[in-house]
Amino acid sequence: MNPLIPPPIRAVILDLHGTLIETRFGPIQPDPGSDPTLRQILLHGNWRSSLSVEIPETLLTSPSTALHQAVKNHHATATTPHPEIDLRDLWRNLLNLPPSTNTEPLVEELHSRWNPACWIEGALPALSRLQHAGLHLGILSNAQHDTLAFLRPEIHRFTPDLNLFSFQHRIAKPSPTLFSEMRTRLANLNILPQQTCFIGNHPTQDIAPATQAGFHTLLFHPPHITHPPHPIPPAATFTRWDHILPHQP
Repeated sequence: MNPLIPPPIRAVILDLHGTLIETRFGPIQPDPGSDPTLRQILLHGNWRSSLSVEIPETLLTSPSTALHQAVKNHHATATTPHPEIDLRDLWRNLLNLPPSTNTEPLVEELHSRWNPACWIEGALPALSRLQHAGLHLGILSNAQHDTLAFLRPEIHRFTPDLNLFSFQHRIAKPSPTLFSEMRTRLANLNILPQQTCFIGNHPTQDIAPATQAGFHTLLFHPPHITHPPHPIPPAATFTRWDHILPHQP
């Protein structure tokens, strides 16, 4: 492989947001400019074909602000470090729905319109090269169900047991719990931490905890992005996905 990924590596675990995919904005935030679109989806979206619900008037006033406040309330009452939301639960609460209600169609429709994702240039060809080189690929990312839905057409590229999404565990990076769980899953495939490369775009959320877990680390750092100081430096940094090439014996 390219010297960035030394030959002992057998698995590559990747962050998603800012590393493989990009969206219009990051964490959920008040977005008055998008509220008319969100309101229209809540009232008349395709998701309503499978669910009959009356939308609370307080939610319609500013859907983005209501969701942002729900996230803040969740984090404020959490009893564990690095808590993570599950948007499916938050929308059930905001709409006063029973816990068993399937809100996945709503989450997918709202967030694909509000904060659509796209692949970063060169990421998919790089995944193909790594896959064809015989490496196990996995995901460890702060992500929600809508991101999982976006990934569906390409999820076959990744080893199923090596995919960890924060919303499924209610814990977010940089929690060491997620990286410890990934170590366990890798061990079940007889892959050691030192045979694993973690690729992420954030020094504190990705590189520091991955290094502490014993993984080889690479920082994806496009030239237009500014990062805080590195608490633990990565093994190497790259700026374009076409720098990641299969090993030529």
